[in-house]
Amino acid sequence: MTGSPVIVLGIAGSVISLGMVISANIFYTKIGTYHPVNSLHDENKPNTEPGYLKILKLSIYNFIIAISVTGLIFIYTAFPIGGESLFGLTQGKALIMASIVMNFSIRVCSLSELTSNTIFDRSISFGYSFILSIYFLSFFAASVYLLENNFSVDRLVINSIPSGELSVILLLVIFGPIVSSVASELILAITGVDDDRKDEFSREDMSIL
Repeated sequence: MTGSPVIVLGIAGSVISLGMVISANIFYTKIGTYHPVNSLHDENKPNTEPGYLKILKLSIYNFIIAISVTGLIFIYTAFPIGGESLFGLTQGKALIMASIVMNFSIRVCSLSELTSNTIFDRSISFGYSFILSIYFLSFFAASVYLLENNFSVDRLVINSIPSGELSVILLLVIFGPIVSSVASELILAITGVDDDRKDEFSREDMSIL
């Protein structure tokens, strides 16, 4: 292997990685999107955005994370590194579900009046680190494969997925984020939202959606 592909991979990886670090910082705060709505215990809070619109946005953010984990699983399955695949269907489904549960927990705990003052910073930092970990693990797998195979894709292994298993995965990826978003809104409506912390998610420099 000549040095040129390695240099190209290094330069491309550096540029993309810098963009991912910045984008993840902006994106992950969106998991806490809180456009004030009337809570069940405080009817005086202003209603500035329809609930269905917020649920839609939250579902999109959760879907992006779920599909990112699915992509990580695909890369470690299709790009064999040193032998057998690290993930099977069972492990893949568990990881997708765990990512949805993780973001649900971080959103609720970061914004709820019951917990946000104690774990806000740490929980958001963990979520941000998780997003970056997905990217860098994927980048690691793809880079190792390409370097080991002189940038050839002949060894790519894309196994067929039984229809039943595929249905479960699609349900997790598509409906999991929706259920998670609705559940988090219901819980926050009951527990109340920390007014100081919700402002962390509504700064002008973070307003992509």
